[in-house]
Amino acid sequence: MPDHVHFIVWLDATVKDPPLLGTVVGTYKSLTIKAWLEHIHATGLECPGRFWQQNYFERVIRDAQELEHTRLYIRNNPTNRKTTDEKEQ
Repeated sequence: MPDHVHFIVWLDATVKDPPLLGTVVGTYKSLTIKAWLEHIHATGLECPGRFWQQNYFERVIRDAQELEHTRLYIRNNPTNRKTTDEKEQ
C-alpha cells in the first residue's frame, strides 16, 4: 500500500481569481479522506490513525525538460519503491 502521493498541478495565473496551491491540496485531501471514511464505514474496517500529514511538499517546475523529468519520476516511483523494499528484505 502506498505511503505517499505525487501529482502535478498547473495553476494558471491568467485566470481570474485562480485557486491557491494550499486550497487545491486541502480540497484534494478533504475529498479523499471523505471517500476513505465512507469506505471504511461501509465495509466495517477499523483504521485508527492519521490519513494525511499536516503539510505538503511543493516544488516549482520551471521548464518542459523539468516537467518531463518530474513525470518520469512520478511514473517510476512505485517501481523504484518496490526495488528499494526488496533490497531491504
